[in-house]
Formats: sequence, C-alpha cells, structure tokens
Amino acid sequence: MSIIISPARPDAPQPVAVPAYHRLSHAWRSPRRWRPLLALALSTVVYVAIALTTLVALAVWVAVAELAGWIETAEIPESLDLYQPLDFTIVMLSVALMLPAVLLGFRLAGCAPIGLLSSVAGRLRWGWLMRCTVPAVAVLAIAVAADLSVMQPDLRSAPTGSLALVLLILVITPVQAAAEEYVFRGALMQAIGAWLRHPAWAILLPVPLFVFGHDYDLPGQLSVGVFAVAMGWITWRTGGLEAAIALHVVNNLVALLAGAAGLADLNSTETTWAAGLLSALIPTAYVLWVDRAYRRRAQAAGSGLCATTATAVS
Repeated sequence: MSIIISPARPDAPQPVAVPAYHRLSHAWRSPRRWRPLLALALSTVVYVAIALTTLVALAVWVAVAELAGWIETAEIPESLDLYQPLDFTIVMLSVALMLPAVLLGFRLAGCAPIGLLSSVAGRLRWGWLMRCTVPAVAVLAIAVAADLSVMQPDLRSAPTGSLALVLLILVITPVQAAAEEYVFRGALMQAIGAWLRHPAWAILLPVPLFVFGHDYDLPGQLSVGVFAVAMGWITWRTGGLEAAIALHVVNNLVALLAGAAGLADLNSTETTWAAGLLSALIPTAYVLWVDRAYRRRAQAAGSGLCATTATAVS
C-alpha cells in the first residue's frame, strides 16, 4: 500500500506516491536493502559508546559527590531501586540513550532524509502528536479509575518517592518512551520493511524483542506484547510514530508517577491476570479511537484515497 500526498493548491504539483511507513527506506535518496541493516549496526556501536561514556561520567560524579560530602558513601546494591534517584536515572537513561544512538546511526549510514524515520511527512508531526495525547490521557484515566475502584489494590505498604524522583520522571520519561518507539516501531519496522513488503512482518517481528526487554511475569509480558502489536499497527496505519509516542509517554508517566505517589510499587515485576487484561485493553481502546480520528481528519483534508494520507494530519 502506498500513501498519497495530495497537492495543497490547485496549481501545486501532482500528487506524489510515498511508500507506506514500513517501506520508507525505499524513499531514501540512495535506497539499498543493506542500508537499514548497516544503520542498525552503527546505531548499536553508537549506543555502546554513548552508554559507556555516560556510565563513566556518572561514576566520576558519584566519586566527586562522595568526596565533597554531598552524598553518603555509595555501596553497590544487589539490585537497582527505582525509588533512588541515581538508580532511576541509570535505568531510564540506559533506554533514553537509544534515541540519539539510532538517529545518529541512521544518519551515518546515509539514511536520508532522516525525518522519514519519524513519519511519511519526513518529520515528526507535532500537531498530530498533541491530538493523540487527548485519547491517551482519557484511556489511561479510565484504566486507573478501574484499577483503583474495581481491583482495590493494597496501598498501605507501597513506598513513595521524593521530589527529586518526580522531577526525574517528568524529564527523562518522555525521552525514554520516544526512544523505544524510534527503535522498535521506527528503525526495526523500516529495516524489516526494506526486505518484506507485507506490513504484518514489520509489525510482528520486533514484538519478541520489545517483550523480552521488559522484566515482568507472564500476565505482564502478554500485556506488553499486546501493546507492541497495537503500537506497530497504529504506526503503520497513521504513517508515523506520533500516535505510538503519545500513548507510550502518557502510559509511562502515569505508571511512574503513580509509583512515586505510593499508588503502586515501581520495583514490582509481578501482576495479576486481571491487571494484565486491563493493561492489554488500554492500547486496544486507544488504537480504535485514534484510527477513527485519523480517518475523519483524512476525509476532512479531502483525501478519500487512504486513511494514512501524509497530509491528513500535520
């Protein structure tokens, strides 16, 4: 399926056919099937280099802070505690750093214009991303209300976070969530789409990698799998990462801030089947809502050719 970019004025150039999102590597200035694979390899090298540099910088800062008496002598814990600002920063930065790594890796590999990694419009469509935030907030609000009223979790022993933790959540989480989307629904989908035409391959093949990257029990892993499939489908359907980024950012912010407020345990990796089912319903309801909204905007823009018209939302 190709995406049609309609002319903005009667005297504008004729419509130009653009590949569907997962096939956008064929729209690069120098398309080669091996180029996305090279881009993934370079992204990995860049990520390791950035991660090691950041780790050394954090270690130096901790050493200086200990000598200056700003913090107590740090001991290496058996496991990281997400309620500790330093531990939280390490965990979240390890994911957030994937964003600059993948952008730089694809640029070094000659995947130009690099904006095609964001959407068929060749850029991140901020207006559409903001519009997708509304259904994301609405769906998450309903889910939280259902979780608190129906499942009635025991909050008496739940820990709470500091103000520093809350600030770190607000600053790092949007980058961390966007990084996962650029890797799993961006880079991997387009790398697979360079070789396999049907979108199902690009949507489904990255799912196991995304699931195994989350340390949850079986109900939690299944809900993560549903999330990955839904975000892959809506990315293909709308021709860009905006919808997936919107839900991912809102979802993670709600979950982490709830943990900091004592409504959940940030360190817990276990969940019930009922909670897992509720988590799976969130992306399902969201993509139905967003798909309907996108169809309406596409029709309002005068494009009856395809629901994923690039100029339908911008």
